[in-house]
Amino acid sequence: MVDRKEVRIEARGAEEASDEAASILNAGGKSRNGRRIAVVDIGSNSIRLVVFDRRGRVPVPVFNERVICGLGKGLAQSGRLSEEGKALAVPTLVRFARLAEAMNAAEVVLVATAAARDADDGPDFVQEVERLCGYPIRILDGEQEATLAAYGVVVGIPNADGLAGDLGGGSLELIELNQGELGRRVTLPLGPLRLMDASDGDKRKAERLVRDALKTVPWLDEMAGRNFFAVGGAWRNLARVHMQQIEYPLYVIQHYIIGTDDAIQLSEVIAQQGKRSLSKTSAVSRRRVETLPFAALALKGVLDRLRPMSLVFSSFGLREGLLYEGLSARERKRDPLILIAEDLARREARFPELGKALLEWLTPVYVEGRGLERRLVAAACHLGDIAWRDHPDYRAQQAISRLLYYPYAGLDHGGRAFLALAVYLRYGGNMDDAFSADARALLSAVARHEARLLGLGIRLAYSVSGGAATVLNRTKLTIVGRRLRLLLPADGSLPPGGALSRRHEALAEAMGLEGTQVVFDEAESPRAIG
Repeated sequence: MVDRKEVRIEARGAEEASDEAASILNAGGKSRNGRRIAVVDIGSNSIRLVVFDRRGRVPVPVFNERVICGLGKGLAQSGRLSEEGKALAVPTLVRFARLAEAMNAAEVVLVATAAARDADDGPDFVQEVERLCGYPIRILDGEQEATLAAYGVVVGIPNADGLAGDLGGGSLELIELNQGELGRRVTLPLGPLRLMDASDGDKRKAERLVRDALKTVPWLDEMAGRNFFAVGGAWRNLARVHMQQIEYPLYVIQHYIIGTDDAIQLSEVIAQQGKRSLSKTSAVSRRRVETLPFAALALKGVLDRLRPMSLVFSSFGLREGLLYEGLSARERKRDPLILIAEDLARREARFPELGKALLEWLTPVYVEGRGLERRLVAAACHLGDIAWRDHPDYRAQQAISRLLYYPYAGLDHGGRAFLALAVYLRYGGNMDDAFSADARALLSAVARHEARLLGLGIRLAYSVSGGAATVLNRTKLTIVGRRLRLLLPADGSLPPGGALSRRHEALAEAMGLEGTQVVFDEAESPRAIG
């Protein structure tokens, strides 16, 4: 059991730890492995460590742990941090610092939000943690916290347009977003811990506090009718409850959307629940059963005021925004979906160079689609070899499972279902079987058809080329009249027949064409088959 009064750094003193931390930060991230960056977020309710694989447009978390300490509990009444919260937070932060070092983080960044900046004893707490952990703590003011939270939304939804709201234990940050660009922002004392304290646990009083605080921000009226992007652990719990209620087929918070009326109804129901009833709901974290009703009241107040187009949840927030803050304008504009797909292909595919060649080769296939985004096609082309290491009998199943649940940025639920289904079909999966049911449920009939065309097209391309871009580039797919024509080299290196012909015919049939035609390189031989 941890002795709260005697927290010590084993094997070295605080000064030694501080010197090493300074050397790491001064090296510009080049010490250790020069890649990983650890972010410790000291919030009013919880403290979280996330170790990212690198700085970049799409950093991937390699470790993520949260401890709910409740630092801000009682702050509104006492003006001080919770003694119980501090007793749990200090050893947690020391442990997080040591874990980050053990994971070879080139940078260890600690940030503190509302509780630490507002409490009378916040400076003393910060000083003690800095001494024990050996790293400086960046105390964010309200505007900085709002900015980083909004950046986090943009990491996952590049063209986000509307109002972003980040609910922490002590505060609510609201930020205007105009196609991914930040506008006006404000911080309000509406975190669930602070609401509980300020209202003495009276939910009607808390509801009035939310309404009155929102009235102090007149520009919110201009946000009416636009999307509201919800950030924060408490609100993510509300999304999980809704998913469970409607038996949603994809248990992924990022870019989960709820209509306004349903979101208001959900908030009203959760706000009226007690600890006992909420503790019986598996979608709700045990440590949030006390605060969740007040988080729901804050959400309901925002929704009542804005009547947004829809409620969109973001699993990316302040921590991802902290990394995004340091990117150049050029890096920020890069498409995160394509970066992820290219990176996966580079690390895991046998033929990572095939993706770009495949995109051009399949032009006759995807232009048939109505409204199909080229970026989705490009991503599928890069990901078409993702399951090659798996057993041949299970590649389709592994591919659809992995791509449906992968932690993408820049992709909504329909997009991830489309990618997963297309690659599933590329591996010979059945459009109508149980394995594809969840993906199909998220797509329209048109999108399912387009996924089928793309999957069959990628499948044919691998039969033609074996995965080698140099071979694929010697062939060409075109539509001539009502036939799908395949141009092959005349040297006999790619003879038609067998699986190649079957897949050629399957694609033509799916495209609604009358048949296929194989033509050999006309410069050497005008012979045509079919």
